[in-house]
Amino acid sequence: MGHHKKKTGFITWNIWTIFLFIILVLSIACMGGIAWVRQNYHSFQDFIVGEVAYTGTNKSGEWILFWALLVSGCVLAVILACVEKRHEYGKESGKENGRRKWLFLALLCFLPMLTHLVIYGRTTDIMIMLTAMTAGIVLIYREKSLYMAALYLCLYFAVESAAVLAALVFHVYVLGDYGVLLASACIFIILSCLLHRLPGDKKKFYERLLAVLQIPVPALLLIYLKDQYAYEGYTFQVNFPRRYVVIVCCLTAIMAACQLIKAAGVFRGKTTSGKRIWFPTVFSTFAFISYMPPAMLVQSDLHHHGEQILPWQQIVMLGQKAYEEYSPASGLFPMLTGAVNSLVFHGRAVEYGISYVLVALLVESIIIYLLYIRLGGEWTFFAAVVFHMPVYCRTWILLPVLLILSEGHLIKKRGRWLLCWVFLCFLSGLYYPLFGVALLLGTFPFGAIQLIEFIRNREWKESRWPEWLSGGGLLLMIGLLTPLLYRMAKHVLSLAGQSIDADGMAVIGNEPPGWFMPYLSHWKGYEQLYYILRILLGSLFVIMAVYFLVRYLKVNKERRKLLNGQFLLLGSIPAVLCICYTYTMVCMDEDWVGNLLSRSGHVILFVCGLAGLVVLFEAGKELLGRKNQALLIAMAFSIPFLLFYECGDYGFPFLEGATDGESYVIGEYSAKLQPYEVKSSYVMVTDEIKGQYPHVDFDRIGDGFIELETLQHLDKYAFIYEYLRQYDEQIEMLGFEQSQFYYFLLNEKAVYSGRTAIAKSRKASEAVITAIDPEHTVVRQGISTLEQYYLYRFFVQAGYVYSEELGIYMPGSLYRQIYGCDGSLAGSTWAQPSDCGLVADAFGKSLDSMETCEKTQEDIENDINIQVSDENTAAVRIETSRPVDGGKADFLYIRLKNVQGGKMAVSFNGPDGEGGGGVSCDCGDGSLLIPVGTNPLWLLSSHTRIDIRIEGCKRPQDITVEEVSYYHLK
Repeated sequence: MGHHKKKTGFITWNIWTIFLFIILVLSIACMGGIAWVRQNYHSFQDFIVGEVAYTGTNKSGEWILFWALLVSGCVLAVILACVEKRHEYGKESGKENGRRKWLFLALLCFLPMLTHLVIYGRTTDIMIMLTAMTAGIVLIYREKSLYMAALYLCLYFAVESAAVLAALVFHVYVLGDYGVLLASACIFIILSCLLHRLPGDKKKFYERLLAVLQIPVPALLLIYLKDQYAYEGYTFQVNFPRRYVVIVCCLTAIMAACQLIKAAGVFRGKTTSGKRIWFPTVFSTFAFISYMPPAMLVQSDLHHHGEQILPWQQIVMLGQKAYEEYSPASGLFPMLTGAVNSLVFHGRAVEYGISYVLVALLVESIIIYLLYIRLGGEWTFFAAVVFHMPVYCRTWILLPVLLILSEGHLIKKRGRWLLCWVFLCFLSGLYYPLFGVALLLGTFPFGAIQLIEFIRNREWKESRWPEWLSGGGLLLMIGLLTPLLYRMAKHVLSLAGQSIDADGMAVIGNEPPGWFMPYLSHWKGYEQLYYILRILLGSLFVIMAVYFLVRYLKVNKERRKLLNGQFLLLGSIPAVLCICYTYTMVCMDEDWVGNLLSRSGHVILFVCGLAGLVVLFEAGKELLGRKNQALLIAMAFSIPFLLFYECGDYGFPFLEGATDGESYVIGEYSAKLQPYEVKSSYVMVTDEIKGQYPHVDFDRIGDGFIELETLQHLDKYAFIYEYLRQYDEQIEMLGFEQSQFYYFLLNEKAVYSGRTAIAKSRKASEAVITAIDPEHTVVRQGISTLEQYYLYRFFVQAGYVYSEELGIYMPGSLYRQIYGCDGSLAGSTWAQPSDCGLVADAFGKSLDSMETCEKTQEDIENDINIQVSDENTAAVRIETSRPVDGGKADFLYIRLKNVQGGKMAVSFNGPDGEGGGGVSCDCGDGSLLIPVGTNPLWLLSSHTRIDIRIEGCKRPQDITVEEVSYYHLK
């Protein structure tokens, strides 16, 4: 193959030397960038407190580094792809069909397992055996290996289906994972030996055997009827709603009937051609492997699952105007789950799990069908075994849209394609705005070409009336929904500017987790390697896609060759990834959401893993050559193993009842059959429980399990709500951060999104404040004075007071109406001393870049007295020449010299001259912008004395105060 390589100096440029060169250059640049990030600090423009401020990490520097590396890598990829000599891969000779070829392909079978070994330092016996068996099938059967591997998988899941039936009918967990693997392997080996000696038409016998083995596979779907629960040492049954049972049974029966019809056709000799692995087989397997528990449990994660059931209730049932009165936090994707829960079932909280599962099954069937018609039965079957459906449903829209728009028959009918393009991008924008924009911009170049060709060739004249009617209806629908789109865009843009500061989670500065390459944990460069991999890995997928796109354009220069699905996918993948990264690479929370690439891993799984497979199968041979195509297909199948190790890694946000969280992603399926796990913090809804909590609407909960703490909160706030309605019929309640499910259970109208914590910037907070009627709104516990400073400050300025009896904040007028006297905030949680960690240090370093605060104009002189009480403690008293109005001075800026570590506690005199509340913070490097305004006792009075106590510092006698000043919000 030397004739297709081009030498430049001592380097032979081909696909692999190009990638290695880019990785080497970017890794060296990344090392320098990491040092630069460590030496600098995060730049804030607004008072937004999140993990970045608390930890003092430099997320903005890390963000600049990531995009600089990505852009640089793409430029290098374009240049080197142009330098590389064009080669006609499709015209390669077939000389490599001997033993070396099959040995090479057999070795590629080990790549997924090796990926896990490299990243996680471990694998399982089952994975080793499955890999060895797959490689053996490739070596032994060669040209028939694809068929025989599919035959073995059918046998494997036929045995697994028997285990599922036994578990459901007899509650006996027979065989286990090793039993299923060994039984299917032994039967396969015996059958192979017998069939090898079988006289007659072996092909017909193999096809009949394959047909018979596929018949029982749909029984795997019955796992969704598992109704056993394990609770405090007991196992018992809780019945599903009859409608759910009927739906699952009908789905299974339809799949089984299709299998029987197909099998009968095989035995009659009528269907010997076409796909030998049938769609019900692939779908049932994918649904089984991607199993999500439909347990009758109210979720403990009341935020992520609350936001997926609340929009339907608020918009449809309670009539709130979307993105005006009620603003779903992340788009309208929850409407589908809410609709199923409300319309198909009874709209109860315990039925949320089954609603979510049915939506997941619907999307899984669409994804598998689209892959099935593109990859064929065998390869889709392999993908269904290796890839799992993540619980993170925001990404579900990406793959179906890309696969539909890249379908060849649809592309040829330009009028229909353009209608589908507009509709699907519009639908995606409603589903999840960020991903909708990603799909629109990613597919726009291809869409523009299609539109130009449609007009140039006058194809619009050939359009029939159904297309014109569909187009008119689509435009009318978009026109009618334009106000909604405008309000949604305003909502998204109000939150967009705060993402880095509010949601940012830095990589640099954190310790590598225990799962990452544990065998290198004692190496000096271990931490550096972890940072490089997490920062660089996401960009490598984009760079690789850009390289393939340039290579594709070199091979196909004619415009007509660009109007196909491969070009659409190759052109879309880089843009889709980059736009998705604008949020997913912000939250790098590997300890909860994912491993190496956190939320981005879920995007890459679909966009590069499955959509990438379609590109490789349809254009890989022509674009790359047989060997490179095979290697890249193996790498695509390794993507799940790179990003996920256990089934629990796919389980964000966590669904209650899961029993397979610690199971390996391949081959460990018996844990799925175990009874649902119910935590000890849960109680079962019984008549006795209903009697203990009389204010709770148990019709909204249903018959199942709920956490006792949730039940107690519901009873408390249901009582408070009814009590307050006696004084104000229009009363609304705000708060319970992270807990949108409470709004659903209380059947209350949610103010803003039901989770005000998502709005932290001034712009976003103003949107929340606009939605609040301060005369008719009370505030539950949960509004953070630090993280939601603008909203908290609004309530303080609006005269809110605290009711110790009810444990809520309310307008002063309502308090007087109830209690007949004026209230205050003195006994509230807001007035308690708070610790802001490194927040004061982080904002002190960003003082010059802060656009929302400025120094007060009042000329205040400060008399400073420093006393050292012991070798680790210093006390600083600041007495002012005139009272400092707390309402006009949100921040105290103090610059200390010679401070070495330690913790600072700031207190101040209250309205009566005595000591009041306070705030504490880490001393950092001594330049501190202390948010004293986070205590209402500061905001509501004037102060002449500020006391600062510094503990845990070194050489306190050397500390001096260089500056004291006061800042306020503009």
